[in-house]
Amino acid sequence: MLTSLASRYSRQFASAAARTFSSQGEVVIVTGASSGIGYETAKILGASGYRVIGAARRVEKLGGLVAEIEAAGGTAAACHLDVTDESTYETLFKFAEARFGGVDHVLLNAGATTKLVGPGDMEEPEDLASYKAGIDVNIIGTVLGMKHGIAALRKRGGGSITTMSSNGGGFPRGGCAGELGNLTFATPYCLTSAALDQIVRMSAFYKNENIRVYGLKPGVYGSDMVDQWVEHFQKTIDPETTAESIAGFNFFFSGVLGNSVHIGKIYETIVNNTTKWPAGGNISCDNDATYDSALTYQFSDTDTLMPPITLDQIRGYDGGEYTPQEEATAAFIENLKAAAEE
Repeated sequence: MLTSLASRYSRQFASAAARTFSSQGEVVIVTGASSGIGYETAKILGASGYRVIGAARRVEKLGGLVAEIEAAGGTAAACHLDVTDESTYETLFKFAEARFGGVDHVLLNAGATTKLVGPGDMEEPEDLASYKAGIDVNIIGTVLGMKHGIAALRKRGGGSITTMSSNGGGFPRGGCAGELGNLTFATPYCLTSAALDQIVRMSAFYKNENIRVYGLKPGVYGSDMVDQWVEHFQKTIDPETTAESIAGFNFFFSGVLGNSVHIGKIYETIVNNTTKWPAGGNISCDNDATYDSALTYQFSDTDTLMPPITLDQIRGYDGGEYTPQEEATAAFIENLKAAAEE
């Protein structure tokens, strides 16, 4: 039995090592690829030599994505996906196998911010329906993606699956107590984020099959979702709210709105297996930096307003040494250092 186990794990190690250096040409499914983070990530992967399948409800938007990737010399395809309809997941993975022979990596990026309303302010029938819709899209949709993704990766002998959560999962008790205003409207958003984080932790088990599962927890990046938050704040809290003021909820680069290109760069290190973050881990993302989500969860049940992430705790795309990748983050750090010297 020990010989059998040793053989099994040596094969998995050899397979993982090989994938680190020969991942180009592998097949990556990106859900929610019709806009925002999914769109930018798919383009980055296509430019790096991966064969990309963009999946989303808005197929017409995917046509533009495929055209962009192919115009740049990459290989891509598009497929309709409604994450609340399992039959479309079945179609997606069958399409991937027919078109490219299988799947090596899956980014479960599709999600939705439904009506923002706290339990104490629910009045209309659609308020409860909105909660259920958010759970159906963000949680059940992810579980279905994992179900079909794991089955596909088992055929390939391994690969990776990555979910997309947010800083809402684990946001501190202190920040919710009133000093930052009535944030209960974000309950439907935060509860799905926390659930996704736990799904990733549970999925650490699959590394025994050479299937690496990660969770990305982006802070505030430019996206349709952030636009929705801005609109909500303008109507209910402050009419002067901007995307940059929403970026005040970034735990390190406070007030700096992230560029979704950085999420694509972070994800690429997961796909090519150069990431230093462990499988089964949730990776917090803030502009062009990453940091351990444990640094935020340790404050969840405290009176801290927001987790005090420090410069020495942030890491680069791959979890290694951090170097600013744009002027905005470099300037933020310089200002931070100057303030500390005063």
